[in-house]
Amino acid sequence: MKYLQVPLMIYLLAATTLGALANPLSLADAVHTALSHNPEIQAADQDVAVIRTKLAQVHAQDRVKVSVDLTYLALSEQPEMRLPAMSLDLSALHLPPLPVSLPNLPLANDHLATGMVNVQMPLYTGGRVQYGLQQVNSAIAVLEARADSKRRDIAFAVVDAYLRAVLARRVAEVADEAYNTIQQHRQQAEALLKQGQVARYEVIRAETELANQDRRRLDAHR
Repeated sequence: MKYLQVPLMIYLLAATTLGALANPLSLADAVHTALSHNPEIQAADQDVAVIRTKLAQVHAQDRVKVSVDLTYLALSEQPEMRLPAMSLDLSALHLPPLPVSLPNLPLANDHLATGMVNVQMPLYTGGRVQYGLQQVNSAIAVLEARADSKRRDIAFAVVDAYLRAVLARRVAEVADEAYNTIQQHRQQAEALLKQGQVARYEVIRAETELANQDRRRLDAHR
């Protein structure tokens, strides 16, 4: 599984930090670092956030919707009807024709504004909204449970790796202490050999044990 790569990194970091710093990386910090930077957990949380947006969409199907449409139009010239000039026939009165000039008739204002309010109210949904809410809530519960499961798995793996790092560090310290003790024993054996108090065999045995312990010490530091 991919998320086991993070505990491995924490293991290496803990093993290095525990031996190199006076304030080593704590177990809580190791777990928090692994959970904060795991891509699978981030993806799971993102999935939960995305599905939660569906709740608002489902709720919107059962709500009154109001929309307003406004239109404004400014005309460069006012539209008008131009009437041709005409004359009245007054020959019956023995008068000359009378010219008549009619004014133009405006057809609309040069500034036009219209507005419309639309109201939509669902009268019957057939249980579609309730069913949709149940489906979305069920999906959220499944995704959240999956994310929590990943968090627990990663936390347990980090704890295991961290404790292994602490144990490995302690084993290395014990190996170093044993090496130093055997080295002192060899020095003492060499000093006693020069004084003629012990046989050469004691020095050889101390050197052999020192070589064996040096190999164990190197293995503990790997």
